[in-house]
Amino acid sequence: MLPVMQDITPVIKVSYRNRHHEAGITYIIGYMGNRYQLSFSPSDTVHAFHYGIGTYVLNINESKGYIGFNSYMGKEYHAINSVYLHGSQEIQEKLGARWKSMEPTMIAAVLFDCLY
Repeated sequence: MLPVMQDITPVIKVSYRNRHHEAGITYIIGYMGNRYQLSFSPSDTVHAFHYGIGTYVLNINESKGYIGFNSYMGKEYHAINSVYLHGSQEIQEKLGARWKSMEPTMIAAVLFDCLY
């Protein structure tokens, strides 16, 4: 049975001080008093979800051919677990040939099982 992911609208901030990321940009998501560091490209489509005690972030970049899914818990600043799918074949193996017509909550629910 797939988890029911609750779609959320977090605050996403951009920090230009971190030299360790592309062009010195770090993305920070804020939700329920917690802050999490994100890894995604400015051209990604980003969706955030809440399920149980976790916050989950799905980033999709069709033009570059990848999907990322990260889980964050409590006060932990960095993702505690991640799934990355690279290329259309790998994406279709996990999500099926019609993945582009899937709702983001359904993609997140399917990838949730890949985290653990």
